[in-house]
Amino acid sequence: MRRYAALVLCLGAGPALAAEPTLRDRDAGAHVIEYTITLDAPPDEVFGLWSTAEGLERFLAPGARVDGTVGGLYQVTFDAENDPEGAKHGTRGARLLHLEPGRSLAAEWTFPPLGEKLNTAPFPTWIEVRVEPAPGRSGRTRLHFGHYGFADDPDWKKAYDIFNDGNWPLVLNRLVVYCRDGVSPAWGDPEGDQLDRFIRKEVVVDAPVDDVWRAWTTEEGVRFIAEGARIDLVAGGPYEWYFSMDAPEGSRGGEGNTVLTVDPPRFLAFEWNAPPSYPEVRKQRHQVLVQLEPAGDGQTRVVLTSLGFGTGQQWRDVHAYFENAWDTVLGRLKARFQ
Repeated sequence: MRRYAALVLCLGAGPALAAEPTLRDRDAGAHVIEYTITLDAPPDEVFGLWSTAEGLERFLAPGARVDGTVGGLYQVTFDAENDPEGAKHGTRGARLLHLEPGRSLAAEWTFPPLGEKLNTAPFPTWIEVRVEPAPGRSGRTRLHFGHYGFADDPDWKKAYDIFNDGNWPLVLNRLVVYCRDGVSPAWGDPEGDQLDRFIRKEVVVDAPVDDVWRAWTTEEGVRFIAEGARIDLVAGGPYEWYFSMDAPEGSRGGEGNTVLTVDPPRFLAFEWNAPPSYPEVRKQRHQVLVQLEPAGDGQTRVVLTSLGFGTGQQWRDVHAYFENAWDTVLGRLKARFQ
């Protein structure tokens, strides 16, 4: 059984934060969800989005109640009109477990459609958020997000898959877009919200983690897909793939993209831009997260998540473009090691 001191384990560098006694001996569970993303807003603003009802309503849910003290409510509802307490579509009764203003918080999390296991107090799963200034460009935030407490049985695994593969990437896409563009979801739109788009891909590669890491992080390594590259593997350093060296400068590929977070050899996050054929959104960079983990027999599981797809037709087209493009990249990566 894995024990976890809350707010200590995170992706990326940075000082560990002390845990509240409430969480110190909690079991992190058999399945852990962790994301590290970079946001175009300063840490105090990002923390306010997570620590106030007004902030949560800008990106997470149309209704929220946050009492702002440990033990107080940290409750959201995804159907504010018909279910204002979040009894059926929200986190009714969830409470704040840890609060370090401007820096970190932890709160219980529930989801009624998944049944009693996840929704019987004291609630077994919880989320954690930590913010810090992002290296490189000033005024940005590196956010560490985690969701813990999933037990090891088929029902819990179903809940984990829903949150890991769908719900939280969707929420984080909304958050990235809100911080970059100031656009909130269109709550209640019967046709679905334009911000409910992200990309998540997975492939198992016949090579150990260190070899796959070099394929993503060195100029020689990325030649499995690119004609050339410029990579300096530090936060804020260039991370540029060139697909046409003969094209005019500015149209060769991923010019201007940078490294966001690096944690060798398991996690890499970098900026990414749309192709030159989408000029309106090419300047509004989104981000790609690459997670590597051993898959047994000398293999590596590669999980790629892309966030930051905004509103409007060009963003819809760019999302569709990269749904196919990242399949091609991962297919080439797999072939590189066969």
